[in-house]
Amino acid sequence: MTQLINSLYNDEAGFIVSAELVLVATNAVLGMVVGLSEVA
Repeated sequence: MTQLINSLYNDEAGFIVSAELVLVATNAVLGMVVGLSEVA
């Protein structure tokens, strides 16, 4: 997994992919926080 991230990080076009991964991860974390707060 880290090798994939390193290869994307070193690739020029991989910057777009890593930026999208950051956005997706942020949305996932926010969704989990909202979901857990609704359940609790």
